[in-house]
Formats: sequence, structure tokens, C-alpha cells
Amino acid sequence: MAFEIDDLVDNMHGALRFFLAHLDDLCDDQWDWKPTPACRSIREMLRHLSETYEDKAALEEALARPIPDVPEVQRLFEAAAKRDYAGLRHRYADTPLDAEIATPGGDWFLGRASVKAGTLLARRAWEECYHTGQIVFIRLATDPDWDPAEVYAAAAESL
Repeated sequence: MAFEIDDLVDNMHGALRFFLAHLDDLCDDQWDWKPTPACRSIREMLRHLSETYEDKAALEEALARPIPDVPEVQRLFEAAAKRDYAGLRHRYADTPLDAEIATPGGDWFLGRASVKAGTLLARRAWEECYHTGQIVFIRLATDPDWDPAEVYAAAAESL
């Protein structure tokens, strides 16, 4: 069987699940902490990742609170992401993964006007993985006793 759009979207769901699991038990002072002014806070990462989500008003409202409710943010972010992923699955359902597609404003990573459909979709998953690493760094820098391995153990048990 060929590797298809559904395989990429499944990977996006997996990356999302691990990303959101890193927010479990987030402390109030970790929402806006940055290691340097040039870095994003966890709140800013969530806003950044949801920039392309069409239906994110409730998420934005939850993130605007001084101390957001973690389970609510996780639920709203996951719902908005899943709607976005469903839209991508529908939009590219009949597009071969090796088909070149134009990217609005050009592709910043490769410096081209277009990329293969599979590349564009795979990037959505690694974007969440990249920001997961940033969250791990923030959490460990602000709470050295926090154990990221527990996140993976809990996620593996939930499969």
C-alpha cells in the first residue's frame, strides 16, 4: 500500500497528542516565561501554532486569561487542530503527495515558491514536535524536578 495523505494526517494527530500532553500540570508561572526575550513563551507558541486555524475564537479567549485553564486550553486547541487537519485531509484528498503546490508568500524553509504536498503536510507534524522541545526546555528550566519521560510513559499507556 502506498503512503498517502491519511498517513501524514495520522502523524499530525500523533504529534498533536504528544505536544498537548506536555502541558499537563503546567504551573501558572510557566505560561509566559521565556529564557530570553527573543524566545516564545508557551502561551505565544500556542497562538503561533493556531495561526492558520479558522475557528479559534474560543481558544484565543481562553489564552487571553491571565492564568489559562490548562485542560480547557488543551481541549480547545485539540478541537481546532482536528478541524484544521480534517480540512487539510479534504483539501488534499485527491492530490498526489509528490505534486508541487504553491505556498502563499513562498516557502520559507526551502526558499521556493512551491513544495510537494507531502512536504507541506509533514511539516505540520514536525512544527508541533519542534515546539514540544521548546515546551520541554521551558518546563525543565522553571521546574528541574519535572520529568518529561512521564509524559511519554503516560501517552504510551493511553494507546
